[in-house]
Amino acid sequence: MVQPGNNNRICNYGRYSNDRTCNHWVDDPSMCVTGFGSPILVCGLTKISGRTSIEGDSGGGWSWGNAAYGIQHGYTSNHEYFTPIFDAASYLGVTVLMG
Repeated sequence: MVQPGNNNRICNYGRYSNDRTCNHWVDDPSMCVTGFGSPILVCGLTKISGRTSIEGDSGGGWSWGNAAYGIQHGYTSNHEYFTPIFDAASYLGVTVLMG
């Protein structure tokens, strides 16, 4: 598990759409965003270029090859955002196993 840097290519799996797309690049690995149906400012999200997700895809994975990067958080009209895997594991109180 690693944190991707700017311009790294990355793949997304949509839980609802059941679709994996790999035509994304990291725009900013640490963003603060207000939105996604809430007035609360959420920080530490990774911003991705473009958008392919639809409603219901939240919780899907972001990865490249065998590297887990994060969990889908939300999207705007032009970008997607995910919670980095280390942060997600910490918030959920779980351990991510690597094999």
